[in-house]
Amino acid sequence: MLVGGLPQLLGQLDRWLHIDHDAGRVRSDDHADAGRAVRGAAADLAGAGATAHDLARVLNNLLERCDGRKLETGPW
Repeated sequence: MLVGGLPQLLGQLDRWLHIDHDAGRVRSDDHADAGRAVRGAAADLAGAGATAHDLARVLNNLLERCDGRKLETGPW
């Protein structure tokens, strides 16, 4: 199930955002501190990753109840 890969994807987006910010490639449209925007986005990505992980667990439990198969949720 695709949802199992979302935590990894969101983690990769977080790393990419920080790498680009550290390299000076992230700017704010209103010329405000880009670091503040990056920190906010990182917190949102972390929250979304945790929610996606929980969703994958719930869906996996549901699938096990439905037909006994278990989903691969990965090491993330």
